[in-house]
Amino acid sequence: MAERHSEPTLGPADSGPPLAAEPPPWRGEERGGRLWWWLLVLLILAGLGWYLWDKGYVEKARQALFGGPPPAAAPGGISSGDAMELEALLAAMDLDPGPADGTLDAKTTAAIRTFQEMAGLPADGKATPALLAEVRAVAQQLGIVVKSGS
Repeated sequence: MAERHSEPTLGPADSGPPLAAEPPPWRGEERGGRLWWWLLVLLILAGLGWYLWDKGYVEKARQALFGGPPPAAAPGGISSGDAMELEALLAAMDLDPGPADGTLDAKTTAAIRTFQEMAGLPADGKATPALLAEVRAVAQQLGIVVKSGS
């Protein structure tokens, strides 16, 4: 007769204490789950901060809280308020200087050159008090009224 061999089985005495099943760290209310929520909150706050900084609200709040410096002079010797007026007048003349923000960028310089060529002035693209006076005079002749920046 052939011998029968059977595999040993573990009975209740051999199994030891049952192991507790732990959830993965990214599920439930475990530490990892809270970590993902904090990361999401930080990401949202960073995006909000970037948006507010990009729109200029952070600078306005800083100036309101701590007092801002006087309006900076734009390149060429005119104040930023006068630069905003210049940009508004050039925009009213359909010369596309970009936004009237007081910053004399490449679009504003190109619009100034175009105006200078049309007026028969040397086309150097510089914003000066004399140029602003000339633009104001031409705007007055054309019936364009823009609120003064200074």
